[in-house]
Amino acid sequence: MRLGKSIISEEGRVLLGAKIELTESLIKKLAQAGFHYLFIDDPRTDDITVADPIREETRRVAYATISTALIRYSQDYGAMTMQAHSLTSRMMSELVDLILDDIYTYNQDTVSFLNINVLKPREWQKHYCHNALNVTVYACLIGKMEGMSRTQLKELGMGAMLHDIGNVRIPSHILHKPDRLTAAEFKQIQRHTEIGYDLLKYDDNVPPESALCALQHHEQVNGGGYPQGLPGRLIHPYSKWVGLIDAYDALCNTRCYRGSYLPHEAMEALFAGAGSKFDMKMVQTFRNRVDIYPPGTPVRLSTGQRGIIARVTRMPLRPVVRILENEYGEELPNPYEIDLSQHLNIVIDQVTGCETMLVSAH
Repeated sequence: MRLGKSIISEEGRVLLGAKIELTESLIKKLAQAGFHYLFIDDPRTDDITVADPIREETRRVAYATISTALIRYSQDYGAMTMQAHSLTSRMMSELVDLILDDIYTYNQDTVSFLNINVLKPREWQKHYCHNALNVTVYACLIGKMEGMSRTQLKELGMGAMLHDIGNVRIPSHILHKPDRLTAAEFKQIQRHTEIGYDLLKYDDNVPPESALCALQHHEQVNGGGYPQGLPGRLIHPYSKWVGLIDAYDALCNTRCYRGSYLPHEAMEALFAGAGSKFDMKMVQTFRNRVDIYPPGTPVRLSTGQRGIIARVTRMPLRPVVRILENEYGEELPNPYEIDLSQHLNIVIDQVTGCETMLVSAH
């Protein structure tokens, strides 16, 4: 077996290039490192293409840039703080431009939240890089699909990239606490919104609308959010989008206090909060723009059969699945497809990333 895509580290470095042959010992090492499923070349699925909205080079630059920014924003430069932060924000602004250049060449009608072949972060700083990049890319993609101008996308992208920057000043033992937070600890966590805004609001390289994303991304349309308890009409649209996409990305990734949600479970959680936490129209738009099960995703059906998503239908929860194994775990000599939109008695009951499995796709 050979890799269909390069394997990327949590810093954005290429660990193994595409077309590298996978030996048994290498597969075991990758599993130990946190890779639970990979893209491989396979003639059974040569026709399935998994589009990535940004280039590998852009991803590498992004991880390096965001990591550097975290260090700089966490330091106290005294009288030099404003100048140092301005240099850092300029660097982040150039990164958003690079991401937008890639996004303008991405011609898909929907967004796929997919990070196969990318090592999941194990430290908070690397988790921040992962989350900041995801939220930025997907916010800008959806903004582009919704007709935003390049200027608006730049503002939205800067807000998404820096929305959680205030966490650099929150004690790490509170950020990483696996148990329930005390009331005092939760108040400290909530302060990251105001801290982040204070770091950005006087920076000429950060548009005022972008800085508001740091302050408002935990506000809720019913006024139940923080730090100001603003009603929906007073929350900037960029902040609403960043808060919504950040919530989805957080649900789809493991946290120290819980496992990750399946895509449809995360979407159900968003709809549970629609009209109270999140803007209902934005949640509906998000659902229509996001591939709940992107092509290439390994799944197990309620019948016990296993395969990968071949195509997305107009029913996001009911894609076309190419069956590669029967219910007994036996590989099929002649894979076939099931259109779940035509077989309503069959559902996807597991994304099989929780087990070591090689995804047969490019």
